Amino acid sequence: MRLPRFALLSLPLMTACAASNPHDGRASDVADAALTETSADTTRGSNAKEVSSSARPSAGPSGKKRGLLPAGLCSHGYLSSQCGDYEEARFAVVLAETHVRPNGRARVYFGDAPLRLEDELRRLERELEVNRGLGPGYPFAVSDADLPRMDQVLDQVAEEGGDAAPQRANRHRLAVIGGLFSTREEADAFVVSKSLQARVVELAPGGQLPCESGDYEQCAGAHVVAVEVTGRTPAWSDEQIKAIEAKLADSGGDTRSVADQRAKALSGLKAACDIESGRIFTATKRELYSFDRVFAPVSCKDGKRAWIPWRHTRLESVVIVGEKGPMIEQVVSVSCDMATIDERPFVLSAPPAMTEVASAGCGD
Repeated sequence: MRLPRFALLSLPLMTACAASNPHDGRASDVADAALTETSADTTRGSNAKEVSSSARPSAGPSGKKRGLLPAGLCSHGYLSSQCGDYEEARFAVVLAETHVRPNGRARVYFGDAPLRLEDELRRLERELEVNRGLGPGYPFAVSDADLPRMDQVLDQVAEEGGDAAPQRANRHRLAVIGGLFSTREEADAFVVSKSLQARVVELAPGGQLPCESGDYEQCAGAHVVAVEVTGRTPAWSDEQIKAIEAKLADSGGDTRSVADQRAKALSGLKAACDIESGRIFTATKRELYSFDRVFAPVSCKDGKRAWIPWRHTRLESVVIVGEKGPMIEQVVSVSCDMATIDERPFVLSAPPAMTEVASAGCGD
């Protein structure tokens, strides 16, 4: 469900209710803007690219829109209502991909020599850059944990029959997606029309990668996700963020008070590093929700874990074209199994206007 938005300030916050299971120098000017700017400033919205009607999906036999579908995770449980007018994506145009391990290492070899994960991620980032303009929100980076493929379903069936090797081989892929479609014919035609060096893969029905063991904690530590950065931003160290959040947890203030305190604390810190737009990082599902969708995990050049504002990423989001142009709709908090969806113009390389969003409390 989409809840009311209020043009107040700062980072999106959780309510007092704990976040539910999701499977269910000094900081730069960019950071200051990200922490204090309000949605009353509408100038950024005017930068959204206009999209012609020919780029929008047309109605299929079911009455739902087909063609090039919204870029992102319509299959995500909390975003499905945002995509209710569209057919389910069943085929993806894959521009590039690689395999990774939950420990952050590549599972790709050149001959007998293993490739470095950092090099593989740079390759995916280049694909993002050179293919900008395929459609609103395309291309984007995603993992099989968030956009599983049909071969994973088939391999799981094989595993249950006693052959476990194929299923393990098809886990933990990262891919750059150039388009999502409801039919293979549409996807194939798109590849030809855009003269793409790409392949079309079939997606699993229903969306997210299931937890085969039934143990969520185990799966959260094994499922790898892609963290794509949408705007240049400072990143703060693990120690810095943990110290701030520990103090805020003891403050007992309301959401606005906590937001003010967090913004003030961050503005006085020297960032661990700066992260450029278009970068791709990896994290496990367990890492992803360490700070309740306020911060997202990245890494500095020294390899150390750092954190950026969640809304500087495409995590748990989808880009939908409406009368105002491309808008990104993103899950920014979950409380008592109720999600808060933030909507803002989709503009790459610009910090989003940071607004407080209302989040329903338990029993509301």
